[in-house]
Amino acid sequence: MKLYILIIFVPLFCAVSLPFTLAHLPLGLLALYLSLDFKEELWRSLLKIFYKEISSLNLNTLHKLLTKHKNALVYLGEGYEFTQKHALLLDKRLLKYQKKRKTTLTANFGSEILDDLELFCHHKLFTTPRILTSHMLIMGTTGAGKTRLFDLLISQAIMRGDTVIIFDPKNDADLIKKAELCCNFAQRPQDFLRLDPENPEKSICFNPLACFNNASEIGERITSLMEGSGSAASFKSYANLAITSAVVALINLKRPVTLRNIKEALATPDIYFKALFKALDTITLNLNLPEITRFWENLHKLFKEEKKNSKSAKISELLGLKNFYNYLISHQYLKIRPDLETLFATAALDKDYFAKVSNGAAPILSSLTSESRAFVLSAEPPQQVLDFAQIIKAHKVLHIALPSLKDLQTSQNLGRILLTDLTSQASRIYNHKINADNVPKSPVSIFIDECGEVASPALVQLLNKARGANFAITLAIQSFRDLVKNGGSDQALQILDNCNTKLSLRVGSLETASIFCECLEKTTLASRSQILATSFSEQALTDSQSLIKSYKKDSLISPQILMGLKNLEYFALIGSSTLYKGKIPLVKD
Repeated sequence: MKLYILIIFVPLFCAVSLPFTLAHLPLGLLALYLSLDFKEELWRSLLKIFYKEISSLNLNTLHKLLTKHKNALVYLGEGYEFTQKHALLLDKRLLKYQKKRKTTLTANFGSEILDDLELFCHHKLFTTPRILTSHMLIMGTTGAGKTRLFDLLISQAIMRGDTVIIFDPKNDADLIKKAELCCNFAQRPQDFLRLDPENPEKSICFNPLACFNNASEIGERITSLMEGSGSAASFKSYANLAITSAVVALINLKRPVTLRNIKEALATPDIYFKALFKALDTITLNLNLPEITRFWENLHKLFKEEKKNSKSAKISELLGLKNFYNYLISHQYLKIRPDLETLFATAALDKDYFAKVSNGAAPILSSLTSESRAFVLSAEPPQQVLDFAQIIKAHKVLHIALPSLKDLQTSQNLGRILLTDLTSQASRIYNHKINADNVPKSPVSIFIDECGEVASPALVQLLNKARGANFAITLAIQSFRDLVKNGGSDQALQILDNCNTKLSLRVGSLETASIFCECLEKTTLASRSQILATSFSEQALTDSQSLIKSYKKDSLISPQILMGLKNLEYFALIGSSTLYKGKIPLVKD
């Protein structure tokens, strides 16, 4: 380096003290070329002077940017398309750093090795809302910038007029504040809603069981939260039957299907008999036939006469209702009703046995129907109770706080039940999309932070069906293991495969980084290895070192590069085809 300095400054001194000659120019250029380190430092200094990176932007600037492109693009910050050219440049730089054993870590997390890899082609990076309907997976360790990227994407979804649904296990105050401010900026202040079971004074009332086609769906949703291995599987199936029967009973009694009402029904076995009596009474009134009315009235009188012995009266009443039901079917006044068959089967069970086999669901229902949670999740008219169908129809912005820090298990259970209900709504839209009124005119943008906490078959189904319902889902995880821990490797890979856009911030797991890199195209890169050889002779023992250069096919970037990104820096594989290297700007008020 000292030699390079002499080569540079001697000509400069001569140029000042002596008349200018053409010999000075090539000499100076040669010195700059030979001094590689100085050359890189010079380029970096020039870049800082002539290129000013956008580190933040306010809502007004973001809105102007979207308006310029008629809301047809989604802004992802600034950067460049990372190609084979950049991979080769990075490879050379890595070899140089390896040779000099130079450390590249900075005080602000991450490595400087990617700095100024592309000097002249920095530009604004975009994708499209249509690509986002094929779903995005964001990977990043704590503090890398996942929440700030959510700020950027959520703000744009609100400005586009989308329905926005945010699942937030951390209940991030800054995320809530920015979403609300953006609604005010976009002249949608009335659209911002919060669902927060732990803070009912700030929350709307919401029914997480509102969307279903048949009662067995509700039974499956709740029992899917139970452990189902070994002997527990049989109790799970009985609990499913009990909950399904409870829902059927509530429907026939014209009572809302809520978590609290299901819990109360499971504790009141007589409700099944009452529901049967109500259903058959309604059928009799609707038929309005003298013969059927006379049969029903005589049966009703018989029930009153047998009230003296309560136990035998119940058995007799149940048999009487069954006979009346069979009579209606045999004479073709009524077709077989699966819901009533379920009620008859459940009502015939011994009360003690019924309580035992249905007890498995009690802890789940109890945790979701505590005092404050019941007020939010099990409210009934005259209170205004919303559901996902109403949220989507009215283009609302809904922030859902899941109490993961207070009660992780309840947070997971609530999140999964909500996702299942949302999946049912997506399925309903998908199955009826021929009717234009049933399909959302603008996308439904769904953001799920720490999605490993709510990873379940329901999430896989939502990803599968969501695109047909015009849903765009963005998931965020810290590591691949977050997806594995609650559903296994197969389910985690299904979630990964259903997200056609993958964005990696700095990750702390080699496994997670490797999974991202495996999705990238391969290119030919150089590698060097150092070999130490020892030779023997009569005179002396000598050592020699040699550096061998070889070539191999590898991903455009290595896992170690992802693990060394600075805060807010990312690589993004857009639509499984284009690779971006970019940086997220902070969205300010």
